[in-house]
Amino acid sequence: MAERGAHLTSAAPAEDRPSIFEVLAQDSLMSAVKPTLLHAVKILATSNPARYGFLWQRFDEIYAILDVLLQHHFLSRTSVSFSENFYGLKRVGEDSTRAAHLGLRRRQHWRSLFLLALLPYLHTKLEKVLARLRDEDDFSIRLSYKNLCVFSFGEKFQRLVSTAVGGVAVSLSTSLSIGVFFLQFLEWWYSSENQSTVKSLTSLPTPPPPLHLHSPETSHTHIKVCPLCRKVRTNDTALATSGFVFCYKCIYVYVKANHRCPLTGYPSGLQHLIKIYTPDG
Repeated sequence: MAERGAHLTSAAPAEDRPSIFEVLAQDSLMSAVKPTLLHAVKILATSNPARYGFLWQRFDEIYAILDVLLQHHFLSRTSVSFSENFYGLKRVGEDSTRAAHLGLRRRQHWRSLFLLALLPYLHTKLEKVLARLRDEDDFSIRLSYKNLCVFSFGEKFQRLVSTAVGGVAVSLSTSLSIGVFFLQFLEWWYSSENQSTVKSLTSLPTPPPPLHLHSPETSHTHIKVCPLCRKVRTNDTALATSGFVFCYKCIYVYVKANHRCPLTGYPSGLQHLIKIYTPDG
């Protein structure tokens, strides 16, 4: 509101006029004072309604009186408002022949006071009255608006509803089909007559039988032959993953290089080598 009164400086030289940033800054300063005080009063009234409740109920009137006194003081002493004095601004009358140190004329003084303090108070009260009336008539206004737009809105609404119903029907049909299939699958899965099939599907595959030596010999001499070097074993060593016995050197070199059993192909490591100590060894 303060910039309205600042228009009294229209006759001042251009170089003496404040910049738009200074005008906005001083106006922002004054507009921030009221919300700050309102918040402080709200806290006081909430903490102690019996003592400070009247401040909250009559805040607009109390603030208007304080604002009038404050602005009147600064206009009388410095010819500027409180926020303008903070930024070092100066009000000059439209009559360029009047000296600046004489301040504003009496009519200009009261006009500035009205624009600075009384007009914002009237504006606030009018906004509250209009808001209350708007709330009271909101229901009737909405009914009138609906009566004016009922035909066009009804047509658009019907179109939207038909589109939405079609989409919902397709989605519902797809969901039901998937749900029925899932229920049938669960019924088949847990039925008693299909348990053997389920177990066959979920159980681990049966490992193949262990491979045997290509030679069909079963003599005592063949039992002592190493499957790798085809010689009589020395330093017997069994491979735990398959159970076959080899020479320690043969199986050590093979497993270290290939990481599997040379006869069965089972994955094996050096930790699976077990030395066998025989009584005649």
